[in-house]
Amino acid sequence: MATRLVGWDAIAFAERCGCTLSLHADGADPARDGVGIAEARRIAAARPDRVYVDLDEPGGDTRVA
Repeated sequence: MATRLVGWDAIAFAERCGCTLSLHADGADPARDGVGIAEARRIAAARPDRVYVDLDEPGGDTRVA
């Protein structure tokens, strides 16, 4: 099962796990993957809805420990 985190939640997750983020396209820039945290923070300051990260949860187990 996949989960999508958006905006500042996505950035906080990326900081904890060391992964890169993705961007939705807007009128001036295309969609992109592999965005670093510093760039994501700059973009999120104006448009947090553009920043996201998709997580694959192994086995689809969504129980909270």
